[in-house]
Amino acid sequence: MQVVISLENTDDGTLVRVAGDLDAATRPHWEAALSAAAAADPHAVVVDMSRVTFCDAAGLAPLVGLHSELRGSGRRLVLRSPSRQVRRLLDLTRLAPVMADGDAGPSSGPSPRSARRSARRSALADSFAGWMSSAPARTGPASGALSPSPEP
Repeated sequence: MQVVISLENTDDGTLVRVAGDLDAATRPHWEAALSAAAAADPHAVVVDMSRVTFCDAAGLAPLVGLHSELRGSGRRLVLRSPSRQVRRLLDLTRLAPVMADGDAGPSSGPSPRSARRSARRSALADSFAGWMSSAPARTGPASGALSPSPEP
């Protein structure tokens, strides 16, 4: 499956709409779109993920990397309407609280305990982004795959 990505300037920031699969095959196009969005807006990047049909670690890593980059420069990443599959991946990786849904209502701010958890999760997100950027790309079977031993 292909991915379709569009960029649009809005009052909230640069809106990135994505539909389709986010995986190793679509990662270069996805990374380029996120980089363009980050360069286009000095305040925020809003990503509408409501039409994402599949997302794995290769699709999540550029998003986590963008989150770290924007946060480091005082900007923000807003996820809007993540699909059920994306929400599940964020929950499994414990990144859901770090990458809060832009559709959530206003809050009175985090409690001190919540702020500490958020800081730990942000550190986890940074570690994940660093690990994914340094991991070699794999196009074939896993290097540690077991295969039947040859008959003597």
